[in-house]
Amino acid sequence: MWERQVPALAAAGHRVIACDLPGHGAADRPVRAGSAYTTAELAASLVGALDEAGVGRGVLVGFSLGGGVALQVALDRPERVSALALLDTTAWPGPDAPARFRERATAVEAEGVGVLVQPAIERWFTPEFVAAHPEIVGRYAAWVGENDATGYAAACRSLPTLDLRSRLGEIRCPTLVVVGDRDEATPVAMAATLAAGIQGATLRILGPAGHLVTEERWAELNTALLAFLEGPGNLSSE
Repeated sequence: MWERQVPALAAAGHRVIACDLPGHGAADRPVRAGSAYTTAELAASLVGALDEAGVGRGVLVGFSLGGGVALQVALDRPERVSALALLDTTAWPGPDAPARFRERATAVEAEGVGVLVQPAIERWFTPEFVAAHPEIVGRYAAWVGENDATGYAAACRSLPTLDLRSRLGEIRCPTLVVVGDRDEATPVAMAATLAAGIQGATLRILGPAGHLVTEERWAELNTALLAFLEGPGNLSSE
């Protein structure tokens, strides 16, 4: 998911660690259907990954669910976070989140991850990008299809546990909020709420783009991330 960002950040001299959250990629996953994570549990796993990598304090860059997890870490363990970049994410997925994500998790466990592919592509990319870059979209579709159904469902059920709206004012580290102008999963209004609630946060709206600005607007995103990381006080890691 970060293949467009990691080389650019590393080439600029940054140490970059890309983590698989529980239920994702090569990370541990539940053994039975109906399992659920909480955002706090996912945040604790990320702090554990920082410990394992020997990172005392660093910049967290989170996309979508990962952005909510990064927010949780910044609130629970502020001494570990020198700056935040929150990409196409939210502090609260909305009043319909419990029903929406419950239905998605149940469908995946009942029918397999194949039911995710087309809806994910429609959320992630604009139709124009899908038409212009079928090979890229096909690669992402294949990755979605490789998900573990139980792990995906457990991560899905974590999203209704996310509601950090009342705590955004506690965040004191430099924060960059980025969103695609046509993101339907976490719309511009959600990003604006994030930026307004975090003191001194900067909001960047990139477009045309759906949810996956990391791919659809990768060049502009990389430029924004590198400029943000050059800001004073952002790189006090150890």
